[in-house]
Amino acid sequence: MQAPEILERIQRGENSTTQFKQDMTDANRLADEFVAFCDKRRMSPEELRRLFAESHRLFADEEALDNSDITDLNAEAFYTFLDRDNHDVYEDLKLGKLELATVLQNLGLLRDTHLTLAGNLIFGKIPSRFSPSFYVDCVNFDGDDVDVDGFIAKSTVKGSVRQQYEGGMQFLQNNLRRVPLTTGFNAQMRLEIDESVLGELLVNALVHRDYYIQSSVKVFVFKTRLEIISPGKLPNSLTVEKIKSGLSVHRNPILNSVCKSVLPYSGYGSGIKRVLRLNPAVTFFNDLDKEEFRCVIPREAVTH
Repeated sequence: MQAPEILERIQRGENSTTQFKQDMTDANRLADEFVAFCDKRRMSPEELRRLFAESHRLFADEEALDNSDITDLNAEAFYTFLDRDNHDVYEDLKLGKLELATVLQNLGLLRDTHLTLAGNLIFGKIPSRFSPSFYVDCVNFDGDDVDVDGFIAKSTVKGSVRQQYEGGMQFLQNNLRRVPLTTGFNAQMRLEIDESVLGELLVNALVHRDYYIQSSVKVFVFKTRLEIISPGKLPNSLTVEKIKSGLSVHRNPILNSVCKSVLPYSGYGSGIKRVLRLNPAVTFFNDLDKEEFRCVIPREAVTH
């Protein structure tokens, strides 16, 4: 729409196809207004929020969670983080020079009186109370596809992003083979897939997944491969080739910032490059139809 046409529409005022809004800062209310106004193409608030997110106008981890408040914060975990991340602020908070709510708001963990999604996922007492769809689904399949008749082990890992990371890594350590580094009775053992590779990919899935999609991160162990699947295709103009070269776009800026002190994560776009340096056989699939990003790591062949 060109500028003269916009001015002409403003002069005509509101009608069945035009409405004016003074405040466009609340993404939730704006999305709800759009939904109520559109009757030809019915879009859910979730769809609209994701459209705004793709245009860099909205981030899922910044959104306030209704019914949550500061009492839902794991204060001990937050103070431990703050002492390590910014000791001066930690001391001012202890001395009463700063209010806890102010510090949380400055970090994007509290919005008005509610925890943000990031605040809940990183420091919530029981994150699943307000974010029930965000966890890690771990399955060790007895075969090479999800439709096999049985599984060897499975686990649903809930909690904070730190707990999800630790639980996911524990599942992998328990369900991948260990191979000898040396020969002999007391031979040292290593996991069949480098643990640094596993850690990088699991952190990547937790920090960079699309939190507008109500689904879990998947950790699937098959006979010949491991797959780590995160909800959401690559954001904006990112491609597999671009992320392999180190380019990154922060879909969740608060998680990206705070998790540098919570998870083994740098946040500089170097994770995928490091994975490929350690294991060039890792492949990545940006599935546009399923709206998921999939990392596939071959398993070592069993030798007897």
